[in-house]
Amino acid sequence: MHSKLGILLTALALIPVSALRADPSGGSVDQRTAVPEIRAQNDAMRALREIYPHDFADHNAQHQLAFAHKLRENARAGHEGSAVAYVELTGARDLAAAGGDLDFAFGAIDDLADLFRADPIQMKLDVAAHGGAPASASCVYALIELSEEAEGAGLFPAAQRVANLALRLASRVGTPLLVGAARDQATDVTQKERDARAAEGARKRLEKSPDDADASLVLGRYLCMGNHWRDGLILLAKGADARLRSVAAQDLRCSAGTAAAGRLADDWWTLSETDRSIAPYIARARAAKWYRTVLPHLSGLAHDRAAERILQSRADPEADAARDPDRWETLCWAESHWQVSSSPAMTTLAQGAGLLVTNATHVYSIAYFVLSDALAGDFDVTIRVKGDCTVSLTAADLKDRNFSCPPVADDAWHAFRLRREKGVLVAMEDGNVIALRSFNAEPAMPVLFGVLVPAGKQVDLREVTVR
Repeated sequence: MHSKLGILLTALALIPVSALRADPSGGSVDQRTAVPEIRAQNDAMRALREIYPHDFADHNAQHQLAFAHKLRENARAGHEGSAVAYVELTGARDLAAAGGDLDFAFGAIDDLADLFRADPIQMKLDVAAHGGAPASASCVYALIELSEEAEGAGLFPAAQRVANLALRLASRVGTPLLVGAARDQATDVTQKERDARAAEGARKRLEKSPDDADASLVLGRYLCMGNHWRDGLILLAKGADARLRSVAAQDLRCSAGTAAAGRLADDWWTLSETDRSIAPYIARARAAKWYRTVLPHLSGLAHDRAAERILQSRADPEADAARDPDRWETLCWAESHWQVSSSPAMTTLAQGAGLLVTNATHVYSIAYFVLSDALAGDFDVTIRVKGDCTVSLTAADLKDRNFSCPPVADDAWHAFRLRREKGVLVAMEDGNVIALRSFNAEPAMPVLFGVLVPAGKQVDLREVTVR
């Protein structure tokens, strides 16, 4: 066996796709604290019962959820890495799960795993296995995300069980969007498990026959799907598909920002449209990677085409593993052309500015854009929107001055307006008043615009006017 390939195959003995990604800690030593011993946990629990006797005694469901929030906040505010923090977070987890708030329970588990050397996926699976989750949108989405985490860790049977539970709850809620998201996840788990088994078979064949072109193609695709591009490209460059083999070889020796990088991006995009040996979203994700490196050097139609293709690559919700983990891709209209910005949240929009926003996740996600940092006195803000989304208009904060507008689901332009006049805040859509609210005069307030965008959808925001 060739030495380099032998080392690679030994290291990749069917590592789950998510594990093939780079270690976010950069390979540093795990700084988290060991899980406290049982005696220390019991001592911490006794101390907490002495501090919060009434909270432990009150079994009202709403009070128990409020107590869960208190425990989690206390753990995050202090006691870092202590037995008290561990017991506070496990208590918050258990109270929230008993109250049917899976999303909060899973959040407490994530906090716990940030501080202690615990397995968050297994903890979440244990909570989900106890049953009793209510039929609600938040629970369905929490279970879908857990299924994705289990799937990424290679725990396919567990991922399938959780996805099936999410689908049953979504069917009881009856919302088509929920049902579709849960069904898509259940289907995705089945496909990912099939891919993993095929990759394992290819790995075993390559151990015996390092030049097996078909096996190189199968395992190379699997690695690229998991964003482990270099090792995947090495195998694709000796795989059975001639066109893919050529493009992969070019990719391995290409430099960012060069004319060759632009041609390589075009080649990957062409493969996404014409070659069935690799999933289109994988080829588009790789093309977008190279387009980003050349975009600053392009102009005119070439620039606009590259920017548009970057956005199109983000519209593949199933491609999360094959690209950077940002939730959004945004094009900002500036200096007479579109410019790419990968982190739109809280981006300030100038007068007359525009945005194209694509949600790259599996579920609804929201992004906020600042229309003005601070508007004093009376003001009148309008923005035009086209796309499948729900709009929110916000002044000053996200609490009592947040207006959620009816969903937009057609392909027409809609004008959303937020006006402050004589102590009254008015929200309007297409000239119709949605809501109004009075408040005490303030010297100035920021104004934000939010879009809640379905998975894989794109929204066009244009013509910001502030008066």
